[in-house]
Amino acid sequence: MKFLFQKGHKGYWLGKKFSEEHKRKIGLANKRKKKPPFTEEHKKKLSEAHKGKKPTLKKHWKLSEKTKRKISETKKREKNPNW
Repeated sequence: MKFLFQKGHKGYWLGKKFSEEHKRKIGLANKRKKKPPFTEEHKKKLSEAHKGKKPTLKKHWKLSEKTKRKISETKKREKNPNW
């Protein structure tokens, strides 16, 4: 089980088929999970709650030119593990 999630590993369920009865049960379970769409009032409350918070993913951050230069210089040095 240690290597189950390694890159390139195929899942244990690959190639197996669900029975029609099982597919029907999965479909019914998923239908029950649906929630109504958010109202405009609820969307505004969500928006207000999230204002001022930093995004958690790095791809959303805007790096200044100074910061980009520092990162570049650090990667060029001998201490860089990829050197």
